[in-house]
Amino acid sequence: MKKLGLPCAILLWVAQGCAQTAVTNRYQAGDFPLVYQRAAADLLVDSSDFKVAGIATECLADDVERVTGLKPRIRHGSSGIAPYAVLIGTLGHSFVVDTLVRASKLNVESIRGKWETFAITVVKEPLPGVKQALVIAGSDRRATAFGVFELSKEMGVSPWYWWADVVPRHCDTLAIHPGFYKQGPPSVKYRGIFINDEDWGIRPWAGKTFDSKLGDIGPKTYRRVFELLLRLKANLLWPAMHECTQAFNNYPDNKSVADDYAIVMSSSHAEPMLRNNVTEWDSQARGPWDYAHNRESVRNYWDQRAAENGKFENLFEIGMRGIHDSPMPGPSDLASRVNLLEQVFHDQREILSHRVNPDVARVPQIFCAYKEVLQLYQAGLKVPDDAILGWADDNFGYTRQLSTPAQQHRAGGSGMYYHVSYWGAPHDYLWLCTTPPSLIWEEMSKAYDYQTRAAWILNVGDIKPAELDTEFFLSMAWDMSRFAHENQKEFLAAWAAREFSPRYAAGVADILDEYYRLSFARKPEHMGWNSASRPVSRTEFTPVSYGDEAQLRLNKYARLDREAERIYADLPANQKDSFYELVLYPVRAAGLMNQKMLYADRSYLYAAQGRASTNDCARKVRTAFARIELETNTFNQAIAGGKWRYMMSSNPRNLSVFDLPATALVTPVPGIAWGIAVEGHTTAMVDHPARAHGSVAGEIGKWARSGDKEYDLLPPFDAFTRRKHFVDIFKCGTTPFAWTASTSAPWISLSAQSGRVDDDQRIWVDILWAQAPKGTNIPATITFRGPNGDRTVRLEVSNPDPPVQPMPRFVESDGVVSMEAEHFTRQVTRNRVEWRVLPDLGRTGGTVSIFPSTAPSLETPAELPAEAPALEYDFYNWSDTPLKILVTALPTQRIDEGRHLRYAVALDDDAPVPVNLEDGSRWDVNVLRAAVVGSSEHAAIRPGRHTLRLWMMDPGVVLDKIVLNFGGLRPSYLGPPETVNTAR
Repeated sequence: MKKLGLPCAILLWVAQGCAQTAVTNRYQAGDFPLVYQRAAADLLVDSSDFKVAGIATECLADDVERVTGLKPRIRHGSSGIAPYAVLIGTLGHSFVVDTLVRASKLNVESIRGKWETFAITVVKEPLPGVKQALVIAGSDRRATAFGVFELSKEMGVSPWYWWADVVPRHCDTLAIHPGFYKQGPPSVKYRGIFINDEDWGIRPWAGKTFDSKLGDIGPKTYRRVFELLLRLKANLLWPAMHECTQAFNNYPDNKSVADDYAIVMSSSHAEPMLRNNVTEWDSQARGPWDYAHNRESVRNYWDQRAAENGKFENLFEIGMRGIHDSPMPGPSDLASRVNLLEQVFHDQREILSHRVNPDVARVPQIFCAYKEVLQLYQAGLKVPDDAILGWADDNFGYTRQLSTPAQQHRAGGSGMYYHVSYWGAPHDYLWLCTTPPSLIWEEMSKAYDYQTRAAWILNVGDIKPAELDTEFFLSMAWDMSRFAHENQKEFLAAWAAREFSPRYAAGVADILDEYYRLSFARKPEHMGWNSASRPVSRTEFTPVSYGDEAQLRLNKYARLDREAERIYADLPANQKDSFYELVLYPVRAAGLMNQKMLYADRSYLYAAQGRASTNDCARKVRTAFARIELETNTFNQAIAGGKWRYMMSSNPRNLSVFDLPATALVTPVPGIAWGIAVEGHTTAMVDHPARAHGSVAGEIGKWARSGDKEYDLLPPFDAFTRRKHFVDIFKCGTTPFAWTASTSAPWISLSAQSGRVDDDQRIWVDILWAQAPKGTNIPATITFRGPNGDRTVRLEVSNPDPPVQPMPRFVESDGVVSMEAEHFTRQVTRNRVEWRVLPDLGRTGGTVSIFPSTAPSLETPAELPAEAPALEYDFYNWSDTPLKILVTALPTQRIDEGRHLRYAVALDDDAPVPVNLEDGSRWDVNVLRAAVVGSSEHAAIRPGRHTLRLWMMDPGVVLDKIVLNFGGLRPSYLGPPETVNTAR
């Protein structure tokens, strides 16, 4: 792909399609001058063409004006047309385009008869009086619009110019290099979104701000939605359907507007036959929603809608569920439910054959095997072969099942319903959009490999703030060839360059990449460590071990906030609103939620330790809570002049995680009192602790090591991993104090040796390894001196000569060997199947997964060494105790009902030990933590150099982290950081 490197040349990777027109702001002889020397080319569209062609042409005129300040004239005939013109039309429906084809001035054989395929080319002297034309020709009505909006995008107009207030950069000249540019047909036939759970965002915004006259989501709002879909090369909508919103078809203009914009209308997994049962089914008038006992009434209800809407372009949802996202009423036994649903299919298709097309196989239909419906399908439900078999994810981004080889040959093909927003158990995530594009890529590319290519539908919640995920998902659906590898960072950089400026691309990509990684490890909405129906509790992010895992997380969010604020301050004024909506608000709000919950955690730890700073933690919690409200008010009231008032809610569904959490409080000791807390321990060394208000000891058990009595002992120091550890000096009283520290050996380094404690002070302890004596478990001490006595901290230091040369990358430290899965020493490829690194997907680093995902499973351990692709990790251990090998993977689900989620593991030349990630696994826990942990027990191995081997047994397993626990594993959320031999 050619990049022109010009301010207004938007030839970016993020542009969809296999070829982009060469739009530039420097005219050269032979170029088509769209805007040149303060003149704009005319836009010609046949008034007999489809309405969407005219709509797209009007949008193009506005887009040219947005970029250049000049608005082209729109013409509907060639009389009096300018010497340079853009000719826009649909094959067979545009007199001008068809005339060029007949005159052999336009070759359209590469697009004729194809689904949603367009061409853009420069033609000399196409019409009398026209020197040169830019022709945009579509194979069908949507293709024409897609071609027009492709030109807009390459001029620099973001698809989100309205929905996210992205202002294009000004250019005086827009020129197009000659050539033939073609896109389509798309990789996925039907590509769309589901506006869902709209109660706290788009519904109040539309009803109170954008369309207050109607007071609802209606034609005015849907026009904006439909235009967005076309700009994103999407063609399908599941409209909003909650009780707070009137049914889409209750406003007669809605379906006409959809047809004008050439959008295929469908309805959600729970709303068959274009009906919205929540607001359209009147049980008093129609009887119960029960096909077993009220068949005729339900059938007439469906027939009425098919009669009203059958003339439009639709994708009919078939099947039946409860009134709103609940199981179908009727018999309780599985076989009877299957039989009833098959009767539903028969009757619905009879309606479609009568109202839409006698050949019902030509009526687009989809059956969505969502939630409990999948069980019916697995029990033998026969879905009509010509209907799309719609798979679904588990609501948290992991596909529940894909097509078997036999299912891949169904005439209707298969589709996918996928979430980046969700209301439901175990806990909602409706506030911020935090699903990493890398996870979308891993799951949807796998689905595509399994021939899931008929329909992709994305639950986007309120559209905002899911802009980036929406575009990524739909970009994949349009052209999978541009997504041959996991490319989150590439996409983010190109997207940022388009939305803001190439100047900020790398910085914004870094911010968002880390934002997604932190949120993937734990979504902001899930920081309450609870289900939606229960009160919040303490998180598992430890504030005492592994360098203070909780504080390290807060530090990362603080860095993102600083970087985002720096870019925000540097942006031109007309780009600040879009940056706030797309980057600054989600990054800042996520960080504040983490502050709110993690400082609440810390308040209980500090109260248990008797720290006066407990109350400061409580203050930080209140501040974070208030700032979330402040930032949300800014989003709603100030951004874009209040355009988005009521769109952003900081507490959708008023769940407890959004409340001000309870914190511990203390009464400090009058005067001077102080203490020491040592990394790795919840118990502190203190004589006169501040008095906690109420019991707090039970709140900190998640971070305590069982049987810990040596709370004066720092975690071990070793010369290979060379980790530092911390000691906190803190007040228990009301009065600040001075302190000093001395060490028992000169090779112990302290970040400070004296100070004055007004607030807590953290001292980092390190070893000067070049000066340290050789040996293992060398004892040493640090003595802290303050008022009313001393506190002594013990150290154990190991500084042996390397026992082998060269030492491997990973070395046991503090009783564990910890390795990120992507940092393997070697890999073995078998039968063109390999483990491949996914660099941007993971909780703390990248991950590895099997490619191709269509590789066959292997069943017996005996066949693995010769047949299975393997990863090898070299490490050195000091312990000779039995160990557990803990493998953290993403909580993906088996590819189909005949597969499993297994890997096999072995040390050195031992026989492979199979591990099934589904055994004893709790889905609800796994999806909230974005992890499932496989465990295997192994006999002691001699101290020395060894190799861990991991073999594939089933594709679909995504490995994240590996920990060999020799007995030293400490409680934490993310596990120990890598025990890397930094001395190499």
